Amino acid sequence: MTIETSGTVSAKDIATCFQDLSAGHTRYKQGLAEHHQDSKKDREKFADHQTPRICILACADSRVPPEIVFDQQIGHMFVLRVAGNFADDDNQASLEYAIQNFCPPPAIIVVLGHERCGAVKAAVETFDPDPKNSKPHRTHPSPRLKALVTRLKDAVEITKPPVSPTNKDEYEKRVDNAVRKNVEINVDKLKNNEVIQQSGAWVVGGRYDLDTGDIEWLTPTPNQLEIKLN
Repeated sequence: MTIETSGTVSAKDIATCFQDLSAGHTRYKQGLAEHHQDSKKDREKFADHQTPRICILACADSRVPPEIVFDQQIGHMFVLRVAGNFADDDNQASLEYAIQNFCPPPAIIVVLGHERCGAVKAAVETFDPDPKNSKPHRTHPSPRLKALVTRLKDAVEITKPPVSPTNKDEYEKRVDNAVRKNVEINVDKLKNNEVIQQSGAWVVGGRYDLDTGDIEWLTPTPNQLEIKLN
């Protein structure tokens, strides 16, 4: 089967986009954001087209808005958000759309998880409950919510500790290990996607710290593998 894309990504594309992403996050952390101030101008500029070079698969959590966290303007990022930031068929199809229709195609795809993720915690409470430290659901989960939590089951089971947590700190660490593994699992899924592979886009996973605003990269970045701008 021949897979069509709108183009292929170069090493320079990858390095430039990751540099832009990192610089934007630094501005955000320092309180020096440059974008979101002139939204009328940006809206008019991109009203009839879009060519985002960065894709983000992020959690739906209200405290982790990617456009703000990476200080990017309208039209610069193609953002997918779902509780638990998982790459199911629908989310992969959206990324394939971006690669096959935007010219030039996206160069970077980020899977962004975060500290104290409620979806991952719900998965831990469902598939590895600990009566001493976990809290019961405030409401009975709907069938669709149960299905969503099931998408995170692998991360919970892979990181299950040999001994159950004995206190709140250990339990939070157990949840955070599942958060990290969930990012890694979904990075691997996207790396194995045929359309993404053919485009040459770089897939990277990170964990956002709600307390500090830091992003810890959990999988290799272009910088770590010494992809240069020339």
